[in-house]
Amino acid sequence: MIALLLVLASSPLDPLWVLVDEERYDSAISGALQIAQNTSNPEKLRQNALSLALNAACAGRAQRCDDIARIVDDWNPLWRPDSRAQPQLVQAIGRARLNRSGRHSRLPKGKLDAQRWCAQKSASELLLIANRAGISERRRQTGPCIDIAGIGDGYIIAYNRELRPIAALGAPGAPVDLRPKKQRGNHALTIGALVAGATLAGVVGYLLLTDPGSGELQLTIERRP
Repeated sequence: MIALLLVLASSPLDPLWVLVDEERYDSAISGALQIAQNTSNPEKLRQNALSLALNAACAGRAQRCDDIARIVDDWNPLWRPDSRAQPQLVQAIGRARLNRSGRHSRLPKGKLDAQRWCAQKSASELLLIANRAGISERRRQTGPCIDIAGIGDGYIIAYNRELRPIAALGAPGAPVDLRPKKQRGNHALTIGALVAGATLAGVVGYLLLTDPGSGELQLTIERRP
């Protein structure tokens, strides 16, 4: 019967919604997760499948609701439930968001170099949420490594085949500097030079204003290592 529904359905999620209506929640969750875990499926379909799994889980056991909510929140930190969603679902997503930083802080940080960030070889896909020249960028791709050339601040997370996070660098609300160390150093030196120049100009101006003498001021600048 399920095979026939899959053939006749306009969407692969339609027969799973039938299972939800029949209160066969475990079967609906299992089918939805299979669709979401298939990286060859369109991202929108995968997100909708996770939403279905979350609806089914929160209509059934509360413990399963929190577990699926963590998967949904980790896989797409920017996703928000519809305002008409059932209260249990909204509350579960809220708890997942509140605990996300603690979950991710215990994960490995991966390996960062000038051109890319890499997680463990077991990583199935990666998500990058970054800022490139003042423009927000969101990119998802398969494999353990992702290109970060030209990225300023960002957040990266790696998932296994079950969509569980296995490595993370930064957080959506607290991105990290993904630029190479040399570029970061030059940026810091530039800021330091500007601050030092402004300080020196202020001192010179103050001394000229308070010196009642000839109006000439001699400064000796000594450079030390």
